[in-house]
Amino acid sequence: MHDRRHRADCLRAVAQAQQDGQSQRAATAAAGVARSTLRHWSAAQATGAAPVLLAFTETPEGLQWLRRILVAAHWCITELGGAGIRVVNRSLRARCAHPWRLF
Repeated sequence: MHDRRHRADCLRAVAQAQQDGQSQRAATAAAGVARSTLRHWSAAQATGAAPVLLAFTETPEGLQWLRRILVAAHWCITELGGAGIRVVNRSLRARCAHPWRLF
């Protein structure tokens, strides 16, 4: 299983290698990821979100921003809202079904 940061790094490396003229096969081999995995990751990006937003969230800065939103939501729901962890989990599951629809 790959975490988001590893996935972002691999996607960036493959994109750069392809811009430099390498084939997809050579680029994925150099990045250490299977071509089928790359295709799966590319298909998962088809969320309907703006391409600029998708590109941002696949960068280390974008991942940090997403983590900050997650921590802020967790804190607000449990501390300020008086709800428990089950409400946080339910909210996050709803967001996973529609990842670009924020609270």
